[in-house]
Parts: sequence; structure tokens; C-alpha cells
Amino acid sequence: MPRRRAWLTAGTSHPSVPVGKADGFTSLAVLLAVGGSWLGFPIVDPLIGLLIGVVILFITRDAVVTIWYRLMDAIDPEILKRAEMVAHQQAQMKELRRLRMRWMGHRLTAEVHIAVEPHLTTAQSHHIAEQLRHDLFHQVPNLAEVVVHVEPWAEQLETVHHLTLHHEPVPQPIHR
Repeated sequence: MPRRRAWLTAGTSHPSVPVGKADGFTSLAVLLAVGGSWLGFPIVDPLIGLLIGVVILFITRDAVVTIWYRLMDAIDPEILKRAEMVAHQQAQMKELRRLRMRWMGHRLTAEVHIAVEPHLTTAQSHHIAEQLRHDLFHQVPNLAEVVVHVEPWAEQLETVHHLTLHHEPVPQPIHR
């Protein structure tokens, strides 16, 4: 999927009108205005102009909202759900504890905290993390970077986070 700049794609259509059809409808409306004026109905021209102006306002509003969300690093909730689904499909992962995603410019990044069985070796834990990264890269569009933090699974989350409890909240499990 080619990368496209938000400001170029945000105003290409209104959500209720498929991409490319807004221009076609505008051209058709101009033809109707010209035809109406030619047939002796001069009021059609300013009415069509007003209608096109309203459509432009809706498209502009949608573009501004999209760009504002992008500036605030917001992501579509569907993308987050898709990433959660991919993480929960990992067979050897015991628990998904945190998933954060954000836009950094035109790159989507993810930070994932997972818990694995405590008896696994470092190499085995790394393999689980790499498999998760691989699956996320292939199943989440525009994902450019994934950082996976692996921790041993424990009933009491505080036991594996006792050194940093006073700095940030303990990552809580994300259930399906």
C-alpha cells in the first residue's frame, strides 16, 4: 500500500461519497447549472453554486478533523483492534499487557508489552517477540516500527515491576 500524505488524502471525498465521485458530482452539477440557465431558469446557477459551496464546507470539515487527529497522534480505533487481535493470536504469548500506537509523522509506531512463561529462555522469549512483530508488520497497514517488551508472567503483576512501580502504573492485561 503506497504511503499518502494525510493532507492530500483527507479532502479527497466526503465519507458518504466514494473517492473520485465528488469531482464527478461537482462537474455534473455545473452542467445542470449551465443547462438550467440556458433553458431560461437563471436561479438554477446560484442554487447549484450554493450546493457546491456546502459540499466543499463538509469536505473541508472532514479534512480538518482528519488532520487534527493526525496532529494529536490519534489512530483509528479499528487499527488498534486489529493489532490487539494479531497479538492475541500468538500461541506462546501468555498475556497482552499493554498496546500503545501512535503516528509519528507519516509512520505508525507500536509499543507492546507481553507476558510469557517465566521458564522460557531469552532466545525463546525473543522468538515470540519477533513473531509478534512480524505478524503486526504484515497485518497492520502503515506500521513502520514495533517495540516489544517481554516480561515473565506472574499472577501478581507488581512482583515483576517492583522497581518501577513508583514511576508508572503497572501494565494491566488487555483481554479479548
